[in-house]
Amino acid sequence: ARGTYWLGLAALIGGIGLEVYGFMRRIQISGWAPVTNMYETVIWVAFVAAVLALIFEVVYRPVFVGMAGAGVALLCTLTAASVPLLDPNLKSLQPVLRDNFWLGTHVLAEVSSYAAFALAWFLGLLATLFYLTATYRRSPRFGELALPLIPWLPVLAVGFTGVAASYGMLGRTWAVSDTLFYVCTTMALVGGMFTLGTLLSMGGEVVNRLTFREHPEHAEEIAGEFWAAEESAPAASFASAGGGSGTATLVKPTVAQIRAIEAAGRVKLDARGEAMQRTAATVKPIANFVYRAMQVGVLLIAAGTILGGVWADYSWGRFWGWDAKEVWALATLIIYLVPLHGRFAGWVNTFWLVFSSVFCFLSVIMAWYGVNFILNVGLHTYGFVEGANQGGMMVIIMCVLAFPLAAAWRRFLGYRPVL
Repeated sequence: ARGTYWLGLAALIGGIGLEVYGFMRRIQISGWAPVTNMYETVIWVAFVAAVLALIFEVVYRPVFVGMAGAGVALLCTLTAASVPLLDPNLKSLQPVLRDNFWLGTHVLAEVSSYAAFALAWFLGLLATLFYLTATYRRSPRFGELALPLIPWLPVLAVGFTGVAASYGMLGRTWAVSDTLFYVCTTMALVGGMFTLGTLLSMGGEVVNRLTFREHPEHAEEIAGEFWAAEESAPAASFASAGGGSGTATLVKPTVAQIRAIEAAGRVKLDARGEAMQRTAATVKPIANFVYRAMQVGVLLIAAGTILGGVWADYSWGRFWGWDAKEVWALATLIIYLVPLHGRFAGWVNTFWLVFSSVFCFLSVIMAWYGVNFILNVGLHTYGFVEGANQGGMMVIIMCVLAFPLAAAWRRFLGYRPVL
């Protein structure tokens, strides 16, 4: 196993070296920092995510972060290589972009923040898979897990039918208006997300039941042992301190006595409790790296947004103009500050930090993909690209968001007492 780990780490370092070489060649040819178009930004996100993951992997102990960085890098590289809209050809730049100082500060900071958020997103998905198949206080019944299908499956069916009608699949007489098309599309996506999430939660329960075997100990017996230990521990400590007389004294207990008291008061866990502890021990380090990656992303996007305002004042004569790109950069910063502050203040536990890392990435998708491929307003329209497969992108987002929803639903039922 260790040999495979070091082989994978060497492959990650080799991939980073190849990206460095590719960037050097593009800079030699174009003379500009390698973030002048969408193709280069996608490759740059792959590079920064891999480098950031490698730093975390080397400085700290290996806890899936290297795999997450390699996953983000692979996903971005495959996207850049396979999506025709991402043109790798070097072209002349817009006059406003012909400034290597601002390209190397503002744009690199903004795009690098996307890489940090992407790393947090991938780590969040990994942790979500653990939560999806984890052992909880009880095993939910499949009937309970399937309850969301009652409202959301009809919503999916109605929405899908409306979308099919808008494309003429049901005949001209069933054609719908543009407004109704968007309503049906929203219904299909939301209904599909919750329907898929419900099915995934049931799949997670199947996996858990196949891998987890509960011992015959009962919770009542464990609780009885716990309270017996709690009641006997003080008496034992007093007896030890007072020479066995059972009278409390002010004699300071020894280290061995303290350890004996702790051992007597320690709760004996059954198989379910031990499984829950193993899940927590696995997920918590991943969540710590999610938090660190979010911190790096917030720092970079805050610096990039401020530098962008300075560049805008230099180029366009105003620091802030509520341009679409500016608004979504600020929105992304604020959205990620919410779970970070909540975690720092103790309001957000490990699960909801992982959950938020997946959902907050929607703001990055909008700032990176939505502004450049959907919106065509503002002074940043030089980055607009026509012909993006918006429907396919929405389906991908729907499928990804179904995983944390499924984990949250199964976790909720796993901790919910039987009525």
